[in-house]
Amino acid sequence: MRSSRLAAFFTSLSFFVIAALVAGVVVGGMAQGADAPWLTGGLGVVESLGQVWLNALRMTVIPLVFSLLVTGIVSIADAAATGRIAARSLMVFGVLLVGATVYAILAGLGLLALWPIDPEAGRALLAGTPADSAAVVGEAARTDGLRAFLSSLAPANVV
Repeated sequence: MRSSRLAAFFTSLSFFVIAALVAGVVVGGMAQGADAPWLTGGLGVVESLGQVWLNALRMTVIPLVFSLLVTGIVSIADAAATGRIAARSLMVFGVLLVGATVYAILAGLGLLALWPIDPEAGRALLAGTPADSAAVVGEAARTDGLRAFLSSLAPANVV
């Protein structure tokens, strides 16, 4: 019985997904550790493909949320109940938004009090940024056509 469960696991899709993830981490770590420029260039292409995948996933979120909202609004039949639910949900949304904002401010200030930013390190970081980021992006697009093409396949947001 136990061997049949084990055999079923090793032939399941879950096992292959986990094995592919582990293999990807191992191969990526070995490629990053190797000092071969062609191999690290290949990692850039794989990274671009991963970015396209993530952008495509992000693109599905807005239509799904919109359709969920429309379906939820249409399914409520009672107009009076709709007004009460809408008012209550707006109130809850406002309270949560204010609460999250206050929490973010307090947490940010607390973290900055625990780990202050060295002013000299901040200036050095800002000094290292290029003056014209658009020129740098244009230069990167000219020198790395395949990566630029792959990253343009799926935009990062709908707008």
